[in-house]
Amino acid sequence: MKNILIIAYYFPPSGGSGVQRWLKFVKYLPQFGYRPIVLTVDPTTASYPQTDESLLKEIPQEAVVVRCKTHEIYGLYKRLTGEKQLPSGGVPKPKKKSLLHEISLFIRGNFFLPDPRRGWNKTALKQAKRLIAQYDIETVITTSPPHSTQLIGRQLKKAFPALRWIADFRDPWTDIFYYNELHPTRLADAINRCHERKVLEECDRVLVTCPTAARTFASKSDKIDISKFTVITNGYDENDVQTALEGWKPTPNNKLTISYLGVINLVNRHELDGLFTALRNYAQTQSVCLRFIGQSTEKIAPLIPDDLQSHIQLTAYLPHNEALRAMAESDVLLMVSHQGNAASAVIQAKLFEYLAVGKPILCLSDTAESDTAQIIRDCKAGTVLKHNDIDGIGAFLSQAHRLPPSLREHIESFGRKHLCQQLVKVLD
Repeated sequence: MKNILIIAYYFPPSGGSGVQRWLKFVKYLPQFGYRPIVLTVDPTTASYPQTDESLLKEIPQEAVVVRCKTHEIYGLYKRLTGEKQLPSGGVPKPKKKSLLHEISLFIRGNFFLPDPRRGWNKTALKQAKRLIAQYDIETVITTSPPHSTQLIGRQLKKAFPALRWIADFRDPWTDIFYYNELHPTRLADAINRCHERKVLEECDRVLVTCPTAARTFASKSDKIDISKFTVITNGYDENDVQTALEGWKPTPNNKLTISYLGVINLVNRHELDGLFTALRNYAQTQSVCLRFIGQSTEKIAPLIPDDLQSHIQLTAYLPHNEALRAMAESDVLLMVSHQGNAASAVIQAKLFEYLAVGKPILCLSDTAESDTAQIIRDCKAGTVLKHNDIDGIGAFLSQAHRLPPSLREHIESFGRKHLCQQLVKVLD
């Protein structure tokens, strides 16, 4: 087997959607003649928003996983703010905004660049150099967020000019929807954009998860050629779905069950108002339950109108196989895309597992021409409506049980093994 080095902060036992992409590549790469050497953070010192020990069993025997310690500020953040959970993205969302909260955002956005998880770069760089020599590494892949991981790739490329460096971006960098909430000064913004531009210019290849992301990153500099970009979307693991649902039967339920799984990041508190109004109208004549499952409960709870409390259920983070079952027992699967142009450059990873279980998808987005919307249309898997389209949401809920099945041949192209074949073409 040929060895490749993969540098990823988020890796099991870290949980959440951000882990799945490279866990699954690592799982299938040995079948194509590549042995993954994974350099990740030591979980005893890591800042994980959530953990999922069940994912550890998916790491193949052929893989080598090396963990190094980190020094970060999120422990101090929790003590200062009283927040129990770490932010999953880059912006903590306290129950109530305060001066302390705004100060913490300013510090985060101006003194810890490009992000607070940069604390592991020094030890990770030292360990990466050792692994390159030990395993005769010719190709290294850095995946982000956190985007500070990409700076490790830059330093390795300088130390080993012949090294092939592939930068993988799961999310935008300076175009991420919460970027301005960090209150970056002109200096901080210039530093961030310089880091972003240098990474894109100096790496040998760029992997992104959607076409819009490729165009957005390529626009950062005249020295960045669009030809160096390869789009490999996120996806779903056929084995995961089969294993989670094998021998399982959903509990009979006469309610229309709508489920949102995973982290929800709302740009403003009114993005769900249209959904809540449509739900209220539907509940006047039909039984309905809207479930938010995952690290969303504390954000959603204060937004729920009093008259809908009995129709909305909040559930904490579920292990991956239980999350898949929750999707399968739903009648409608909900997505909420961020408002604004930044939404086009992100396809939420949950979309592909939503597609895999075959339930109708209701996507609320003000960006009708996004890559997410195109996939839903191509697969005939649901609908994309504006956040405030109360009548459209109500009509979709009313006909959800009668919708024709989605197109399986399109959905199967997002299987993890098929996507790994696309990665292997880049590696070859």
